[in-house]
Amino acid sequence: MAYYRKLTEGWRLTDGILNDCLLAEPCDVVAALTEAGHLKNPEKGMNALSCEWIYLRNWTYTVSFDAPEGDDERCLIEFGRLCGEGSVFLNSELQGTFVSGSARFDLTGSLRPGENRLTVCFDARLHERPAFCSPLPEIGIMEAPMIRMTNCVTVEQVNLSSLMEGEAGIIECGINLNAHVSGKYIFHYAVSLDGGMVQKQDIEEKLPAAKRALFHKIHVKLPVVYDKEKADETIYSVRLTVERGGIGCDVYHMDTAFCPADSGRKCLAVHEWPLSAETAEKLISLNADAVLPLNAPAEMLLENDFCQGLTIVREGEGISEMGMISEKMMKKYAAGEIYWPPDGPMWRYRGGGTPDSALMRNLTGEGVSMGAEKYALLVRFIQAARLTDQLNLLRKDGKRAVVPADEDFAYFSGDALIEKDGSLRPAAYAVKEAWKKRRVFSETPESARPGEKISITAWAADESVSGQTLSLRVQALKADGSEIAEETFTVMSGGVHQAGSLPVNLPAEEGIIVVRAEMKDMEGKLIDRSDRILCVSAAEPLRPLITLAASRLSMEKGLLKNDGSHAAVSAWQCLLPGEASAQAADEWLNI
Repeated sequence: MAYYRKLTEGWRLTDGILNDCLLAEPCDVVAALTEAGHLKNPEKGMNALSCEWIYLRNWTYTVSFDAPEGDDERCLIEFGRLCGEGSVFLNSELQGTFVSGSARFDLTGSLRPGENRLTVCFDARLHERPAFCSPLPEIGIMEAPMIRMTNCVTVEQVNLSSLMEGEAGIIECGINLNAHVSGKYIFHYAVSLDGGMVQKQDIEEKLPAAKRALFHKIHVKLPVVYDKEKADETIYSVRLTVERGGIGCDVYHMDTAFCPADSGRKCLAVHEWPLSAETAEKLISLNADAVLPLNAPAEMLLENDFCQGLTIVREGEGISEMGMISEKMMKKYAAGEIYWPPDGPMWRYRGGGTPDSALMRNLTGEGVSMGAEKYALLVRFIQAARLTDQLNLLRKDGKRAVVPADEDFAYFSGDALIEKDGSLRPAAYAVKEAWKKRRVFSETPESARPGEKISITAWAADESVSGQTLSLRVQALKADGSEIAEETFTVMSGGVHQAGSLPVNLPAEEGIIVVRAEMKDMEGKLIDRSDRILCVSAAEPLRPLITLAASRLSMEKGLLKNDGSHAAVSAWQCLLPGEASAQAADEWLNI
């Protein structure tokens, strides 16, 4: 008969030197050693600095379990989340190797009647993936694996999508399976809510002995419960049992939540990859039916891929609603950010990629000299400016914003928003600013040539109220504060609207232009302001950012004031000569 259970109890952890640690349940090495008293809490003070020895040792998890009785053909073990690289053994026989992520191994050939010993070995190495809430990278078994016994057929993937039709509902179920024996199979679906049976449905399929993809619809005739305020109480449990000739072949459990048919596809973005069962349950409780893993390798995002019953999608795949990452969540998920400046020993040690020096030379010039600190400031500035542009594009199209993270948008990944010490980078402020309810922004190119004539478009986003008249003023200013061009536009609040375009004749000399957009109500009260830097250069587009004239800031009555003769420039804000700001100090390029 089909069988499954989690291997939760009886795990031991050792490196061959320390005494074995008996684990209440599988967890990462750092947590286990801290609980056993071998480590001081790495979250406190500088304790993390004395813990690097952990990654220079091989760690071994062991557990014993009794083989289920019966004549089932296959025994599988499924790991939901592993961090690190290593090997899996059953009764001293190698079953295969793994890298960070989920893994499945077929134990059939090595399984013995009675007691069996499972061993998971992690190799000594410097691990790349930082922990979400810890200064140390994670290594180990992050959640209890599942033992599954299957007969005649093995269900490999299941993807659910659930929609309401009036008070009834439809569950669409996509299944990838491997039939080891041909014949007729019965797929028994049982849908329950809070332990109470809601619907049962049987579907018969004739399968060849091969891998197949099936698609089933389950019609839930009873009234479907949907309450957004109590989403965690309206999660339906779906149990799929596959039988052949009255014998159970495989069983699979999933959770789903119905959403109104007119709500479209709801996707929430996450930084966690692979997705843990706990995170998947939380997403489902928020009524998500799809997930966008921001830091998953591109090759992992395959069509029809799935995770815990949630469809995995790429950016821009017809999603009607995107989840926005809050400042609190950014801090939580990026607390293990690698050190800056890039290309240094600590950067490489923590697994950071090597910056493209050729690209930076093309942007700033071959002969420009800058130290590591200047380089880091410039990269942060570019990161924030380009992220702002991407978020503004989404905002003007009326789309929810997420931080894209793939090989083409490495600067925008969530891990680049927060420093190792937990402080926010300019890019984090860019995300925060871009999604304010009342927001003004401009479409300004990153660079242009001296003497060129350009047009700058201004946009107003006011989703807090509607029907109010707003005034938008757009200026193009030189670094000394003198005005080149100015226009004032009138728009109505409510939604996102294009206000108008400002024509600008750029000066003949190289330098920077501050494009300032301000949104005020009809009484003249400032609602929002945004500054954008335009580099005017005949050759290298961003050279003016390196050759900026120095300015000077001072604190006066709690305000940050520019005492210099040139604009103080940062990705977060610009201060013209004589201007003051109540905003916190930022990473200034020319201070």
